[in-house]
Formats: sequence, C-alpha cells, structure tokens
Amino acid sequence: MENDRALGSLEAGKRRELTARGNRLRAGLVVGRNGVNEAVVAQVRRMLVGRDLIKVRVDVDRGEEAVAVAETLARDVPCHFVKRVGKVILLWRGNQAPG
Repeated sequence: MENDRALGSLEAGKRRELTARGNRLRAGLVVGRNGVNEAVVAQVRRMLVGRDLIKVRVDVDRGEEAVAVAETLARDVPCHFVKRVGKVILLWRGNQAPG
C-alpha cells in the first residue's frame, strides 16, 4: 500500500513554498544510526505540535537511506515528507497535528 503522505502527494506549488520556508530552518533533531524507533517518532510528533515544518538530520551513508527514514516517519508520525537534501529531510505536518 502506497503512503499518501510520502514525497509524491504534495502539489508542486505547495512543495516549492515549503522548501523555501525550510531553507531558513535548522535541523532540530538527529536520527542516529539505529534509525527510527518509538522515541524518534514521539519526538517528531512533539516538534510538529509546536510548528508545522521541521528539518531532521539523518545519520546515514547514502541518500536512499535518508529517504527510507523520511518515508517511515511520514507513515508513523503521520506527516508529509517534503524533500531530502543530502542527509537532511524536511517534514510538514499538514493541516492538522500529528498522532
């Protein structure tokens, strides 16, 4: 089953707007080599209650691994995966608070 909150679900205009806003943000969380667990999901949920857009740095070797982390977070939080640049992912809560 495809995740409707993953990368392809946002309209291009909205993605551009969120990307522009995200350029001014600093990563507020680092996901370590152990990957996504309940503590990470809970922290992302807490962060998205206070703001609608966050950056997360992912400690991985390849970009594909960062995308996998982003897709897992998008599914589990839930939130939208906006973009990946290197080891940094941009997540948006959408119109309602996660979890």
